[in-house]
Amino acid sequence: MRKQILTRRGFTLMELLIVVLIIGILAGVAMPKYNRSVYRAEMAEGLVQGRTVYDSAVRFRSITGVPPSTFSQLDVGFIGSDTDSYNDNEGNRVYTNRFDDGTFTYTLVQTPVPLVEVSNLKAGYVLQFHYPSVTDQGVEAPIKCCNVAGNKTGNWLCNTFVPPNQASDNYSVQNCRVIDDVNSGRN
Repeated sequence: MRKQILTRRGFTLMELLIVVLIIGILAGVAMPKYNRSVYRAEMAEGLVQGRTVYDSAVRFRSITGVPPSTFSQLDVGFIGSDTDSYNDNEGNRVYTNRFDDGTFTYTLVQTPVPLVEVSNLKAGYVLQFHYPSVTDQGVEAPIKCCNVAGNKTGNWLCNTFVPPNQASDNYSVQNCRVIDDVNSGRN
């Protein structure tokens, strides 16, 4: 018996296959949950950064009376690729209404309704921060989540961020759902 224990120096092929199978099953269960957590964290980041751009745009509009048309008019800075401006053929700096930081693309939309848009097309959604407007119910400034048609991840993310007391069917406008109101103080 003693001699048999000393000559055995490793694992059998069957033992190694079982360990690899168990690791594969655990990874198969864990990866989708991990990916969902990453997408939710990115969306929360988009909400925070979008709110910062939105607040700056509202400040600009309250001072000038018109919504900003370029990011250079805002009082916030960005780190990322500089799609906010470019040099034209004569070497003059031309500013645009779009900025890309690698994860999100920020857009200042003028028509048909002025708003700030934060898009993450890899994850399949666009966040829209609407400027305040006066209605019969008071001042409204909805934040909408619009999923890209056919994108299951975007649809899941938008549904996850809809407040539980609001039926998403009542707020559906071109695949958009109201997820918050800027003036409600829930951020």
